[in-house]
Amino acid sequence: MAIEAVLFDMGGVLVGVRAPIDLVGGGVDERTAWARWIASPAVRAFEQGALGIDDAAAALIEEFALDATHAEVVEAVRTIPTGLLPGADVLVAEVRRLVPVGVLSNTNALHWSSQPDADAIQAMVDHAFVSFRIGLVKPDRDIFDHVASDLAVDPASVVFFDDNQVNVDGARRAGFEAHLAIGPVQARSVLIDLGLLGTGVATP
Repeated sequence: MAIEAVLFDMGGVLVGVRAPIDLVGGGVDERTAWARWIASPAVRAFEQGALGIDDAAAALIEEFALDATHAEVVEAVRTIPTGLLPGADVLVAEVRRLVPVGVLSNTNALHWSSQPDADAIQAMVDHAFVSFRIGLVKPDRDIFDHVASDLAVDPASVVFFDDNQVNVDGARRAGFEAHLAIGPVQARSVLIDLGLLGTGVATP
């Protein structure tokens, strides 16, 4: 089936991220920190748009018994995204010349509007499927069905990249052509294999 859209997760695929070890109790490795973060009811509510940053910070302090001030937790949350990864802008621009491009990301209002390179990220995509706006999160089936309906395409024609296998599996169950990718280089390799991109690197 012809590719009609390409969607990227932000954190870990297009955007660098700092593991939230300090926000989930500390004393764990990055993998465990991310597992705790993803499973956190406070984080889920934050990324669904049910909580703002102030309430989310308070909920994190309570959930993980954090020995930190409210301001320190807000700052720690704010600094999770670290900006576009090298080559991300070039890859997205190259793909966008061929098919519509979007982000499909579990994120919150603070990160979407205030992360490093926020303006560039918002400007370089045609579609922004961000969880806090639509009230749905990956890997739940509802978010993928929502995206396919909004794009008005067959899910099988949508290529999706995520750095979390759980989200890849969820997208595949919804019929998406989903692939695990850690960073733009891995995503580019898949798009070459799928025949959408050539082996050369274009300029934006």
